Amino acid sequence: MITVFRGEEMNVLIHKEITAINKILPNWSKLKEEFFEITIFQDIHWIKEWWNYKSSQRNVTPYILEIKDKDQTVGIIPLYIHNLKLSGISFRILKPMGSELSDYLIPILSRKYSVESVLSKAFEEIMKDKSNWDYLEWENIPENSFFDDYLIQNLLGKYKTSKRIIGDSCSYIMLEKDVEKLISNLDEKLLKNIHYKERKLKKKGSFEFKKVSDEKQIEPIMNIFFELHCTRWNDTPTPSKFRFVEEREFLLQVAKNLFKSNLLHLTYLIQNDDVISVHFGMSDGNKLY
Repeated sequence: MITVFRGEEMNVLIHKEITAINKILPNWSKLKEEFFEITIFQDIHWIKEWWNYKSSQRNVTPYILEIKDKDQTVGIIPLYIHNLKLSGISFRILKPMGSELSDYLIPILSRKYSVESVLSKAFEEIMKDKSNWDYLEWENIPENSFFDDYLIQNLLGKYKTSKRIIGDSCSYIMLEKDVEKLISNLDEKLLKNIHYKERKLKKKGSFEFKKVSDEKQIEPIMNIFFELHCTRWNDTPTPSKFRFVEEREFLLQVAKNLFKSNLLHLTYLIQNDDVISVHFGMSDGNKLY
């Protein structure tokens, strides 16, 4: 189902079928070139796999906004409605796709249009459609991003029921491209400790660092990742969620899909032919998650 709202200059379409994502979301290279502050969590493969995971678990409905200027899509806001029942009362919570498993959840907006003009039109129509949802919850917004600034300036003062809460700090490290310069800037004590542990590993035999470069390598390395994760957290109050088959299947498929977009950063350490450590990461060439 599609609901259409017509403004003076822009149209806002609300798609309630997940298949709309295939039609309106550009591929990764175009997203990076033509849209603001894009992250891996806006890649179509990530969103689709997240939806497959989420829709199999809960009562959810797509609510995907497409903002158009004539025939041109200038903004995409992938939301969904989570139908929740508490004490016999039903609530329809509007949330961004990727909630709970993604960070940096912001609208996807064209660089050719002002942020305020596109978002103002989008939120105007979201509020007009208030009869179809009860509560809007948007988590993991990057502080000082264009979206955070817009919300502060345009929504918090306008709606008395709106509230902004500072959550967890998401740390990041700026790395030098010059590796030698990066090493020289490390804390001396830390650097000595790294060299000490590296020498200790090498004394036990051969020692290699590798990155998955072939799709056929993904599943065997991911299976080792799951095993190591389960072992590491087995005797703790928070055992690994990868002891469940559905959780393994979800992340394995995510890895394969990210590989297709050249966004997967799956690395591992080998000692004497045994994989002793696996790192599941994502990289867009500028940022490593």
